[in-house]
Amino acid sequence: MGLDIYVGPLTRYYLGDWENVVQRYGREQGIPVRVIKPEGTPELPKLSAEQVLQAVTNWRADLSTGLGSNLSEPLDWPESGAGEYFTDRPAWDGYGSLALLAAYDEHRDLARPKVAIAKFGDDPAWKRSTAADFKSRYSSILLPELWLPCKFEFVFKAQDLSGNEIWMGSSLSLLRQLRELNNSTANATPAQLEQSRRENFNPGDSFDKASRFGLAMFLQLAEKSVNLSVPMKMDY
Repeated sequence: MGLDIYVGPLTRYYLGDWENVVQRYGREQGIPVRVIKPEGTPELPKLSAEQVLQAVTNWRADLSTGLGSNLSEPLDWPESGAGEYFTDRPAWDGYGSLALLAAYDEHRDLARPKVAIAKFGDDPAWKRSTAADFKSRYSSILLPELWLPCKFEFVFKAQDLSGNEIWMGSSLSLLRQLRELNNSTANATPAQLEQSRRENFNPGDSFDKASRFGLAMFLQLAEKSVNLSVPMKMDY
């Protein structure tokens, strides 16, 4: 099961009118690609673009109401079934290594992994940083699956449009925390980050290489989410 990151209108995402990097490559090369979702993934009913847009708008309004005084202003961003989108694939190794880079930066008494990490749920640093009684300065990196292009500092659990309860956060907070993580660890320049993103990595490569790749990719995508004021979402 791969991990992709989608940046764009949720209306377009739920219409299914987008391609991940593997689908795009397959189309361009004439290679059939079949996307297999995890068992139990709910199937959304086939709706028109107008119906999906209305569903997203209603969901966003309900979310704003539920968050209430925690927000300085209601959640809002441009929604469209044909809006511009971007996507990339960090894979679980890239994201897992990024998450652990953040966790180990908070717990420097622990030794960082040597190789790229995909399954990080049992990692001691990740457990410490995500514990209920620990206030992580990287919570927007460690927990959310969906980042909204709105200004708030907290993360929270709520149902997405498919009815799944997931962690959500702000892509503005995500971008700030990614920049702070870079300053505290790799301290890479924009040119060095771009080089790390282009190098990619393979399973079994070093933790440093995979975490730099994940950091570079997430920084690029978070910047697009903030600059274009559109959500950023995991897809797997």
